[in-house]
Amino acid sequence: MNDNDFDKAGRAWLRLDPSGLLRWLMPGLHADCVFQRWADTRTIAFPGEPDRTCDTVAELLQATQSPLWWLLVLELQSDLDEEMFGRLLEYLGRLWRSLRPLETPRQRYRIVAAVVNFTGTGRTSRDFRLPGTKARTCLRIVERNVAGENAQRTLQRLAASQGPLALLPLIPLMRGGDNAAIIRKWTAVAETEPEERRRDQYAGLTRVFADLAERGEIWRNELEGWNMKRSASVMEWQAEAKLQTRIEDLIDVLQSRFGTELPSDLLQRIQSSTDVDLLKRWLEGAAKARTLNKFRQAMET
Repeated sequence: MNDNDFDKAGRAWLRLDPSGLLRWLMPGLHADCVFQRWADTRTIAFPGEPDRTCDTVAELLQATQSPLWWLLVLELQSDLDEEMFGRLLEYLGRLWRSLRPLETPRQRYRIVAAVVNFTGTGRTSRDFRLPGTKARTCLRIVERNVAGENAQRTLQRLAASQGPLALLPLIPLMRGGDNAAIIRKWTAVAETEPEERRRDQYAGLTRVFADLAERGEIWRNELEGWNMKRSASVMEWQAEAKLQTRIEDLIDVLQSRFGTELPSDLLQRIQSSTDVDLLKRWLEGAAKARTLNKFRQAMET
């Protein structure tokens, strides 16, 4: 499973229960700040990744006397990104300039960010001050390092209804997440979820994150016979990830072989394809074609 699969899993996980998971991520968040929806950021690419839109930007409404709108950029990392400070700084600026609340278009969003690190310990926040002056660049973010969380304590809180059950998929990533007793406790807590479809989602995503933590085998063994079938949502994003990988591989081969940016019509055709097998044939044709025109001809056969 590649990093893109884990990124997809992270976004699927966050959408299980946005309000509950935001409260877990930021336990001090005031009750009058309420999740409204995911912002439409399709026209604003995340810095350094022109092919990916950050689709986990939450709109929050602070219901004060004069209501305030917030944008919370949520970045989920399967591996630490040493440049995350700069990328977030750039992206926050783009959002602030480009988007305004639909309900109050004359008002600008208040912009903040948070990072969830599934592995490792992140240090994204920075505070730069020029000595002897008032010049300062400061980015303070909420950062949660899942690997540092205690699996047993988390399960105890979930069993006592002191947190969202959507945290269950993260248990394999936490300290003690490879303990057989913890896995058995996980099943007991998961069974308190009344909706079968939601239990399936927890199970499928838990298996994915267990693989990320290199604990997949023990989780599969301990949960053998329990309801660990793959959910439809997990299979959907995995298929999407496979498709995107094929598209990126084809573009890379073409640009590498012919040393030029691809014409916009060709690029659009490749990026809009939804047929994995067809993309595979095109990739084989790209490896054999002597010119870009020859490749275009091979696409029609």
